[in-house]
Amino acid sequence: MAVRPKSAKNICVLDRTKEHSANGDPLYMDVVEVFRDCPYKPNILGGRYGLSSKATTPAQIISIFNNRGLVGCVLAA
Repeated sequence: MAVRPKSAKNICVLDRTKEHSANGDPLYMDVVEVFRDCPYKPNILGGRYGLSSKATTPAQIISIFNNRGLVGCVLAA
């Protein structure tokens, strides 16, 4: 929490795992838990990358910001 920029309104959490029966991916759930009791609750979005040994390119990461309109976003991966 101490290193989170105060201006961050969105947090995008990307994980390399796919949990079919879970409420969310493991890293996403950890980030949500950190902000559970926090008075400042940013918009937390979850996603996956690099499944099945597929390479993730910088252009694909940039598209996350462009497609979601994530101005002021912190990316956790």
